[in-house]
Amino acid sequence: MLFLLLAPAPAPVTLHGQAGQLLTLTVRLPALSTGVLLNRGAPNSVTLKTPWGQTKKQPAGQPFPKDDKEFSDYFQQLQPITLKLKVPAGTPSGPHNAQLALHLFTCDKKERLCKQKDLTYPVTIHVGKMQRNATLNVPAALFRQTFKLDGSLRPSSLPSA
Repeated sequence: MLFLLLAPAPAPVTLHGQAGQLLTLTVRLPALSTGVLLNRGAPNSVTLKTPWGQTKKQPAGQPFPKDDKEFSDYFQQLQPITLKLKVPAGTPSGPHNAQLALHLFTCDKKERLCKQKDLTYPVTIHVGKMQRNATLNVPAALFRQTFKLDGSLRPSSLPSA
């Protein structure tokens, strides 16, 4: 049970803006240097679900060269994902709950393990006078696999939603 206490918690994400304004959430996925690869042919998605609808994008970036047979199906470099949402005019002031959902197909370059990974992050959209966009840096550790003391495989991250 100790391994549950060591799982990283999702960082809270808060956007601030006035009703009628456009807000931006930037999501940065782990860099290749961390050993996490993202399959570029898989149905990857990053979705911001708000009380007013949802915004969905697919990760994009530079692929490995085609002559690199081992990694040609993966991104060599990922671009930040920019999700924009407009807070509807007339939205009451105060906090509004939202959720960021990541549906990704990753491989650990070192361990040579591939898996579908679903992560969710709570997002608060605070409607008021202040304007502040946000950036979420998704930690590479959320994509790693580790072994428990009994030798069985378990995710090192939070339970999927």
